[in-house]
Amino acid sequence: MDPVTFGVLTASDRASSWDYEDLSGPAISDFLSLAISNPFNIERRVIPDEQECIESALIELCDAGCSVIITTGG
Repeated sequence: MDPVTFGVLTASDRASSWDYEDLSGPAISDFLSLAISNPFNIERRVIPDEQECIESALIELCDAGCSVIITTGG
């Protein structure tokens, strides 16, 4: 059985432009590491908070094989 892949998508204008560090995406990744004992992968994205960027990133994460996508920010 292949490991499940989780997508973690942070939509933030300032974090995507490196005005400040994204803290919520890593916090979600840390939580998954504590809550899930089976092997899994995480695909993370930090993008501007714009509808077109969000739509593209969601499609990209689905195409990358993510079974679950968790969003934060915006």
